[in-house]
Amino acid sequence: SVLTAFAVSLAAAVSAAGSLQPANLRCEFRQNPVGLDVIQPRLSWTLDAPADARDQTQSAYQVLVASTPEKLAEDRGDLWDSGKVASDQTIHVAYAGEPLKSRLRVSWKVRVWDKDGQPSRWSEPASWTMGLLQPSDWQAQWIADPDSTTKVVARGPLNGYHSEIAKTSDVTKWVAV
Repeated sequence: SVLTAFAVSLAAAVSAAGSLQPANLRCEFRQNPVGLDVIQPRLSWTLDAPADARDQTQSAYQVLVASTPEKLAEDRGDLWDSGKVASDQTIHVAYAGEPLKSRLRVSWKVRVWDKDGQPSRWSEPASWTMGLLQPSDWQAQWIADPDSTTKVVARGPLNGYHSEIAKTSDVTKWVAV
């Protein structure tokens, strides 16, 4: 029957993709973090397996890190391609690619091989953004009203939260909490 043929082809497609699938990608323990100041971020993922998969383990992984989502979609890790690494490690895989620069937004994904050597599909893409890594990267200036930084303006009481600004140091001051 058509339904049986469909089920058989679906099962073949699933088994061809391996019995494990990487998910929940994290960088420095967070999903898609922004403003990282770590020059070798640690990458982690979990493994999803079908309900009928028993005693399944990861035997290898491959991480791709790209400078654009488009390059990642083309399976081009222009910043880092770990290649196939024989390991069951799924946490704290240290980034080992091109030096990361301030403000850089990167995209990454991972695939794994199960205990039988079957590769998974690539994970859903994830990302992280680098923060400012060097003091010279800071370019902002303080924003303030020039008068407020040069002239102290005496004000009246502020709704009972603290006393008026005093003209001499011997005036009693108070704070209401």
